[in-house]
Amino acid sequence: TSIEQIRDKIRGFIDGSGVRNSAVIKALILCEKGEISQHTRNSFSQTGTSHILAISGLHIGIIAFVSYWIILKSLKLSERLMLAFDIRKIAAFLSIIPVLLYGAIAGFSVSTQRAVIMVLIFILAVLADREKGFYNTLAAAAFVILIISPLAIYDISFQLSFISVLAIIYLAPKFQKLWINDGDDLAGLLPPHPAMKHLKNYLINPLAVSVAASLGTAPFIAWHFHRVSIIGILANIIAVPLMGFMAVPLGLISSLASFVYPPFADLILKLSDIILKVSLWIVDIFARLPYASVYTTTPTILEAVLFYLLIICIIEFKRARVFKYGLAVATLVLIGNYSYWYYHLNYNPNLKVTFISVGQGDSALVEFPYGKRMLIDGGGSYSDDFDVGERIVAPFLWKNKIKKIDYIILSHPQADHMKGLKFIAEKFDVHEFRWNGESSNDRAYTELMRALDKNNIKQFTANFSTPSLDINGARVTFLNPAQNEHLDTNNSSLVVRIDYRGASFLFTGDLEAIGEAALLKRNENIGAAVLKVPHHGSRTSSTVDFLKAVNPKLAVISLGYSNPFGFPRPEILKRYEELKIPVLRTDVNGAVTVETDGIGIKTIAFR
Repeated sequence: TSIEQIRDKIRGFIDGSGVRNSAVIKALILCEKGEISQHTRNSFSQTGTSHILAISGLHIGIIAFVSYWIILKSLKLSERLMLAFDIRKIAAFLSIIPVLLYGAIAGFSVSTQRAVIMVLIFILAVLADREKGFYNTLAAAAFVILIISPLAIYDISFQLSFISVLAIIYLAPKFQKLWINDGDDLAGLLPPHPAMKHLKNYLINPLAVSVAASLGTAPFIAWHFHRVSIIGILANIIAVPLMGFMAVPLGLISSLASFVYPPFADLILKLSDIILKVSLWIVDIFARLPYASVYTTTPTILEAVLFYLLIICIIEFKRARVFKYGLAVATLVLIGNYSYWYYHLNYNPNLKVTFISVGQGDSALVEFPYGKRMLIDGGGSYSDDFDVGERIVAPFLWKNKIKKIDYIILSHPQADHMKGLKFIAEKFDVHEFRWNGESSNDRAYTELMRALDKNNIKQFTANFSTPSLDINGARVTFLNPAQNEHLDTNNSSLVVRIDYRGASFLFTGDLEAIGEAALLKRNENIGAAVLKVPHHGSRTSSTVDFLKAVNPKLAVISLGYSNPFGFPRPEILKRYEELKIPVLRTDVNGAVTVETDGIGIKTIAFR
């Protein structure tokens, strides 16, 4: 298409310019983020400025504002135009052109389309003399977008765009009034001089906008990214003007000028690159600060509602008595919510095991009675592009308000069992790590052990001779491998049995037929109510003798959907069926949770 040809030419112009930050420029102009380095992504994420790298309502709005301002200033040069027309409306109407141009150059992706629609509706509100009805205009923009694309309501960019604008509309003026009109000249730091008043306004206005947007989006960011940036307010105050109001417009001007006069375009692009260099340097400095951002548990809907209610009641506290009552009620409910989770996490008398759906791999969370927790394996992809620990295991833990892991158990050092554990070791409060003592040349193993050392996590090897652990009334026994037994990696898997009163669980790692036979030879009784199926249901495991000895009431297979290994093998599924052992699979049923009071067993599958 002609638009794609234009994008190709701009892409070639940026690539051929030799500017250092071409990857970021292409992200800001062409909506192509694929070349941005992981280091840059992490820096922006840690400082709460990652939204700047994705074309959204912020970028489109800035283009509209800058265009409107330039056009308005130009029209004011003509006294005749000012007397004959409403130049404010002319400027608003003409600013539609650069907005549409920017949207087209950005490829009119779904998120860009939504941003353009939102900004255009605000421009139409100006043309219709309804610019003061911000809430109605915002609601109209949301309505139009949802009519066109109803599923947009689940999109993070849609949610953040609208909630940030709503927060700015409501909170920013109140902060400005509080800090400027009702303030005391920054607590006496600035002398009462007219110039100081202008400086104060210059400092307070962007601060009010940044604080408003940060507060408004905090629950959504915590929900989606499980992280809150402490330094984000300050970082946004600096990064948004530099990148949004300077680098983006200059990049757009240079892109358009490249079709007319390349030397001028090249000069403007280099200027944009210098601004980006400074911006990235500042963001990187902020990202290196201790506690620039902190990981947090996932807020519930109730907690998000209480957060917003508390902000509104605090802001409006002096306005009416109802807000005083609202503040008291919200505080009491918040205390009750905290008490519920504290009791749930620390005083639940049951034992609960969740087989986490980590794709082709193993990971299970054991929640012992009265608050102790054990993570057995952490899953892992053979690709470096997807961190199972960061993307699946950790979010599951955060959703359940878990920040501390008392024990990490690694059955054996293979990627699909250990790669996800590095992130857990780095970001959670982990007390102890146990594994079968086997080392590996896999880089994931080296990185995991380094993370354990760096975070001062106690490390112990375990085998058949290791004494059992008594954890709040539950007994953890290590059944495999035997000491000085030299089997291959799978058959040397650390096999863990957990007994709680009359209920028991058997975790088998990737044990195969040889290991199963050795296990049976060493142990007279390996019966268990719940069996983690050995080696993802491969044909080399789950022998008849082994299954008869375990005699489980439930077997759970942890594996990925349509995996390349063909697991679980049909003949293995048939074997379980013939022995009348019910089977649940994480690829079909999702996460499987089994809870017991030590007598009965309750099973819940995600799907």
